[in-house]
Amino acid sequence: MKGSLKILWLIAMLAPLTATFAADPTEPVITSPPDGAAVTVEGQASDPFTPTWTASTDADGDVLNYTWELWTPGPTTLLLSVPTGTATQADLTMGAVRNLLDANGINVGDSIALVHRAVVTDGNVDVPGPTADVTLTLANLEPTAPAITNPPDGAAVTIQGQASDPFVPMWTASVDPEGDLITYTWEL
Repeated sequence: MKGSLKILWLIAMLAPLTATFAADPTEPVITSPPDGAAVTVEGQASDPFTPTWTASTDADGDVLNYTWELWTPGPTTLLLSVPTGTATQADLTMGAVRNLLDANGINVGDSIALVHRAVVTDGNVDVPGPTADVTLTLANLEPTAPAITNPPDGAAVTIQGQASDPFVPMWTASVDPEGDLITYTWEL
């Protein structure tokens, strides 16, 4: 029996060894805002802010999921991490970016240099893409537009009575992202 074990051991040692290794996904590369971009956070709070990146490939055919990250330069401090599933973009709003900047001490008119990147995972390994520099400048976002509620849009209005009789148009309230005082002017 001892001789049989030695032969099996010798066969096992002489047999070619093969190993299969999983391939990592390729790095996703930021396409927008591109490296070195300056972006002014302005407009309506609901306006889109949509970072995008290239799709990664995976030699193993695994499903790839992404996360978009916004960092202080280095990268050193992670400010925002947005899982996007299989999408190669992060669907954010100017209002969300404004709130993030405000929470980090950035005031209207101020700028901050940051880096952003996409990270891909095949479920086994996370592969961060290269960082792209971006400078964000915080502008005063527009208040939401009021909507006239009385008289309704398109309604025919007949004005009768005395000149001193009240005519009371009504509208929805506007909301200012920075909390500024809003004044209204109604025009006929």
